[in-house]
Amino acid sequence: MFRVITIAFLLLQSFMTFAQEENPKYWSGDVELGAVSTTGNTEQTSVKLRTDIQREKNQWINQFHFDTYSASEDGDDTADRLYTFYRLDYRLREDRGLYGRLAYEDDKFTGFKNQSDLTFGYNQTLFDRT
Repeated sequence: MFRVITIAFLLLQSFMTFAQEENPKYWSGDVELGAVSTTGNTEQTSVKLRTDIQREKNQWINQFHFDTYSASEDGDDTADRLYTFYRLDYRLREDRGLYGRLAYEDDKFTGFKNQSDLTFGYNQTLFDRT
């Protein structure tokens, strides 16, 4: 849990720095919220929240993703998942760049307690058919 709080704090601090700028037109994002509740022979509920926020300025692209899902059937939990990542891209040219990505996943219904990864890389567009 401490890892989730630390990651969330660092991501929030990064985005708050960008949000204080005068020109907010570089922001874009999506938010998805869903809930289902059924009653009858069995009672089922599920809730999903997903956000994707992106900030582009000059050669820098900041991307934040948050996804959580929980479900229960007849009072017993059947799903409880949290997945989040932060990605920072730097465009070297229009078709290539460098990136760093930090991700965290906590799924109570898998064989692991939680997992995190830190990735660095280089990307390049090889084919563009547009």
